[in-house]
Amino acid sequence: MGAENVKRMLRLLTIVLGVFSILWLIGSRTNHLMFVSGTSMYPTIKSGNLLVLEKQESYNVNDIVVFKNGNENYVKRIVATGDYYYFTRVYPDESSYLLMPKNYDLSKLSKKVKFSLLGDRFWMKGDGYGSVNSENYGPIEKGQILGKVKWIIRT
Repeated sequence: MGAENVKRMLRLLTIVLGVFSILWLIGSRTNHLMFVSGTSMYPTIKSGNLLVLEKQESYNVNDIVVFKNGNENYVKRIVATGDYYYFTRVYPDESSYLLMPKNYDLSKLSKKVKFSLLGDRFWMKGDGYGSVNSENYGPIEKGQILGKVKWIIRT
């Protein structure tokens, strides 16, 4: 391991220990740490960044959150909640989802289209180009959210 890699590892260890110390001092059991792998939130969050998450009573549009979908954790921005409809489009090999405002004229749609009110669910989108988002997996329930990103530690 080269000297530069050793310096980087020591810097990262110092950051992680510092964050753990801060979390211990404030005594919050709702905080979590997570390293980012991927580019779906680039340029806001980069691969390798360390995120400090905090569980919230409620989440709002523009909050960046981490949520669990299946066996994977995702970092995305909330772009809609509440008064929006979402539609499920079913194709032979896959399904996709489409978001529309509540005031959209539903009479323009085919009677075969299934739609639901977003309500308490959240529509997610990554900041990065080509990000997998709610158009691919649908809306997210509050219970799937691990926490709001409070700090981004650049490593």
